Amino acid sequence: MIWDKLLGWGSGSGSGLIGVDLSASAVKTLELSGSIEVPLIEQSVIVPLAEGAMVDNALVNFDGVAQALRAAISQHHGGAKRLAFALPDAVVMMKTVTLAALESEREFEELVLMEAARFVPFPLEEVALDWEITGPGHLEETVEVFIVAARRDRVDELVALADAVGVEPAVVDVASLAWQRALVRGSEEERSKRIEAHCNLGANLLEVFVFHRGRRVFDRTQPVGGQQLARELMRRSGKTAQEVEQMTEEHRWPVDLLGQVVVPFCDTLAQEIARALQYFFATQSSDHVDRVVLGGGLAALPMLPDAVRQRVAAPVEVADPWKGFQVHPRLRDRLRPSLAPRMVIATGLALRRFDQ
Repeated sequence: MIWDKLLGWGSGSGSGLIGVDLSASAVKTLELSGSIEVPLIEQSVIVPLAEGAMVDNALVNFDGVAQALRAAISQHHGGAKRLAFALPDAVVMMKTVTLAALESEREFEELVLMEAARFVPFPLEEVALDWEITGPGHLEETVEVFIVAARRDRVDELVALADAVGVEPAVVDVASLAWQRALVRGSEEERSKRIEAHCNLGANLLEVFVFHRGRRVFDRTQPVGGQQLARELMRRSGKTAQEVEQMTEEHRWPVDLLGQVVVPFCDTLAQEIARALQYFFATQSSDHVDRVVLGGGLAALPMLPDAVRQRVAAPVEVADPWKGFQVHPRLRDRLRPSLAPRMVIATGLALRRFDQ
């Protein structure tokens, strides 16, 4: 079967859905209740991963990741749970096409398959594929169709991970789509006017996405991230990984490390973001972005926004996927707002519980 019940627009709606973000440094989970208008954070968990458990967004140590996921889910209380995962954009193929608006569902699906075969570089039998009609086409009796596809083994790997922890897999989404769901807000008219650059500053990778008219139009990935900063701080200070992590979380670096390591590292990140945007301007019909949003673990570095502002002619802000959310009373003492930038993808996945 080509159509995948999990990929893209699987059945996320309903209670008990946990958004799961598998990053190089941690398993991050988030569960919501309430309504799409005012979501309520029921639980948010971050379980660290051993270095090398995830490499380039790929599962390397399956058992280690499963153990961390199991530990995270054990902190989500209540009834039966379901999981929503995200595939990294690097392993996903996405395309918006214009197709004839055929009345026959079977004929229309065949048309989608023919179109998918043109841009998917693998036999369709080896691919998990889904699609959604996003609106009318520019020509009469046509529609715009968004097609998403991935190697089936990447989806099966996440299903196996859910099976290993004894929880039903409900959705396999795409990282940039989850990110967009969490942060690219406003009315359709407002979104159509904005060009936004979003930066996911992770443990090993810097990902820059540009959204226009509410759709991703550009992405670029650079191999720079928080683990490089941590290793350099350890080398210069002689401290352990745990001591460096605590130092960074509390923003309490010795003056020499701040000036010699942290500030130059922030400037390097800012240069990479500016370089990615210059590439966007050179390859797209645009010469500006309306805002730059910083998310991921490194977004909390206090000097990073100013470093980016000095190199990018646009407002810069730190991602807040929990803006307008309520927090369950039992979490209010421990759920720090500074965690929000790390939880963008998990939040976007958890929001799938409100799917119509």
